[in-house]
Amino acid sequence: MFVSVSQRPDMLKLLGRITHKVGMPQLNHIVEVEDLIETIRGYLKDLSYFFVIDDIWDTSVWDILRCALPDNNKGSKVITTTRIETVAKACCSYRPEFIYKMKPLNDENSAKLFFSRVGYVCAQSLKDISDEILQKCGGLPLAIISISSLLASQPARSREQWKFVCSSLRSNLRENPTLEGMRQVLKLSYSNLPLHLKTCLLYIGMYPEDHCIEKVDLVRLWVAEGFVANLCDEDAEEVAGSYFNELVNRSMIQPTNTGYNGEVSRCKVHDMILDLIRLKSEEENFLRVVDNANHMALSSQSKVRRLSLHLGFGEDQDTAAATSLSMSHMRSFALFGNTGFTPPISRFKYIRVLNLKDWRTDGHDIVDLTPVCKLFQLRYLNIGRKARLPAQISNLQCLETLELNKLDGDVPSDIVHLPYLLHFVVPSGKRLPDGICAMRSLRTLRCFDVGLNSVDNFKGVAELLNVRDLVISCSGTAPQQGIMDTLWCSIAKLISCKLRALTFPFFPANLPPPIVGLDHLAISQAEHHLEVLEVSSTLFPQVPSWIGQHCSRLSILSLTVNILRQNDVDLLVQLPNLLDLKLNIRKCPTERILIDNDSSAVAFPALKLFTFSCFAPCLFFGAGALPNLHTLTLNHHGRGLENVKLLEGVQHLLNLKEVHVVFTNGYCGGRAMPGIMEAAAEATYRDAISMHPGKSGIKILVNLFCLVMPPSAFYYDSDDGVFVGN
Repeated sequence: MFVSVSQRPDMLKLLGRITHKVGMPQLNHIVEVEDLIETIRGYLKDLSYFFVIDDIWDTSVWDILRCALPDNNKGSKVITTTRIETVAKACCSYRPEFIYKMKPLNDENSAKLFFSRVGYVCAQSLKDISDEILQKCGGLPLAIISISSLLASQPARSREQWKFVCSSLRSNLRENPTLEGMRQVLKLSYSNLPLHLKTCLLYIGMYPEDHCIEKVDLVRLWVAEGFVANLCDEDAEEVAGSYFNELVNRSMIQPTNTGYNGEVSRCKVHDMILDLIRLKSEEENFLRVVDNANHMALSSQSKVRRLSLHLGFGEDQDTAAATSLSMSHMRSFALFGNTGFTPPISRFKYIRVLNLKDWRTDGHDIVDLTPVCKLFQLRYLNIGRKARLPAQISNLQCLETLELNKLDGDVPSDIVHLPYLLHFVVPSGKRLPDGICAMRSLRTLRCFDVGLNSVDNFKGVAELLNVRDLVISCSGTAPQQGIMDTLWCSIAKLISCKLRALTFPFFPANLPPPIVGLDHLAISQAEHHLEVLEVSSTLFPQVPSWIGQHCSRLSILSLTVNILRQNDVDLLVQLPNLLDLKLNIRKCPTERILIDNDSSAVAFPALKLFTFSCFAPCLFFGAGALPNLHTLTLNHHGRGLENVKLLEGVQHLLNLKEVHVVFTNGYCGGRAMPGIMEAAAEATYRDAISMHPGKSGIKILVNLFCLVMPPSAFYYDSDDGVFVGN
């Protein structure tokens, strides 16, 4: 179990993460560190555990964590990492033989890391200077990455530039590896950022240490704050996205999640870079981060334009101090933590950004957001807690982003009259007011509930020609097929325009899935922008031809079809950027399905994840097909496996690393299935994969699934005589 601590940890939050990682049930109404310690200790007392606790800065933190980890004579192990020798000694009860001092990178590995960023050819032509730079970096990875990223970002890599950077590194970190020397390296990287990137980086300082930051959130926040240059021919959010990518390339922020398309979707900030950001922010009065009462007292005496509060639940002193802060001049406010403090929204006179996404509380109180109707300059509102909006919000004429993860009551009736609203997120189960056809600026709409919206809105979706991201849901009563046909006609129009992601993730399990007649999808013959199409909860008669012919940008596809024919697969294999494919087949094909190259192209050249759900495994893989497939998942019936050739051609999937198999023997009234059946199935698949050249490195996971839920929880296919879950 890996646990990252950081420099100034919130112990309640840290211990809460541990309970989640060890698989404990969700805890409610625990607001004291002592309670969590006892709970974790009791859970682990009879278990053997292995923890890696990373980056401890203070012995007091270890003293608390140690109390939660029982010495139970079960062979448990704990490894800690720290940069401070006194902390290391405390973690091992002052027994030096248990301390391992990490050595800096040697010259060879330092050079590899450095050259990987700046390029071998360029670096070799400047070898004498690069050697001196590496000497000054002292084998410290963060220093090497920061300096090499700085050099790589220079448009013209001249000898003079490199000499200037080298001379700017005054101290030699190998001879004097101090924190101050490391800060000097980071300051050099920061000072060489262009102004717009400095501004965006300083803004990231509002997040707590070790916080996982969504790229999409940053992009929308930067735009709302006005940090993006107003370029006539470029989209502001795309420009902001390029700023994010540039900060990643310069190693000022660290990627934590990279999608299969290679794009970074989440990041975090190294704690030393975060310290530098916070210092610069305070120097320039750009942003104030407040995490204790002393800082709050200081903030209340100064005019802070942007404020980020990091509070812990039950810290009465902090809550009282936060209430006393002056809010009238605030332009941007963010709140993080599990706290009973409620921001005084009515005092935010000139606020542009209200970021309450990560505000948590142990209670179930509803946040009253009715005062927001008077925040005339508000551009961004995101709240993670259950909230109540005013009945009308048409005064918020500047609002660009409104994200409500939980909503009490109805959606404001006049929301359709916000001219600049780009992103609207509302939970499933909410009816949108009539007239959404007027929301022509919308780019994101989540969720459009087909069980609640009016026919007028089903038609109005067709007018939202700027929508890029559309999520459909269904709660309550399913609409009639004719109404769904109207919606699909509207969606067809969006697909022909700017739609990039269409998601219909679920449909009530006790109802047959809505059928999509291909005649309702009059898709234009032009190339489409679709990148994500996840509509497995609906039923297509067959694979629509337009997917293979006009959706070359598609990277994620999840589809349920009544029947799959060979020519359908031949259409899909041509998709050059498809990375994740899920196919759910209702009727078993009469012949095996061949996935093979043709004379001019490789079949599924980019695909990494493939999930195939069918009554029987009927796939055959040709030589050279799916060259990048990493994970293959098969869902099928378990009956008669001994008579079926499994995984034919699997030896051709040269990059295969994992095979997941889920099969069912039908409804068993809740009876447990013998574990020996899973073992037999795994052996069957192990035999099938024995022809693969990398068979020893392929992980096989087999799950036997018996329908313990009553058949009413599944849709019964009378043609095949099987239960199909939605």
